[in-house]
Amino acid sequence: MREPTQRERMATLEVEVRHLTEAVSNIAASQKSMDEKLTAIVSLKDQGRGVLWLLGIIWASGVLGGLVALWHWLKG
Repeated sequence: MREPTQRERMATLEVEVRHLTEAVSNIAASQKSMDEKLTAIVSLKDQGRGVLWLLGIIWASGVLGGLVALWHWLKG
């Protein structure tokens, strides 16, 4: 068996670097996709938190209104 020449070694390295570059590009694209999905999930969570906050205020104002009505009814 003979030793590979410098040109053969360089050609092999070029092919390997091309494959690695493609793999890294694919990983970067999938990571970008995951980042977009996570951003959408966090956005939905924040929107849900806003809805819960609004419902909590509405509920609390109803309870407070009920207590005030009860106070006025008891007071006469």
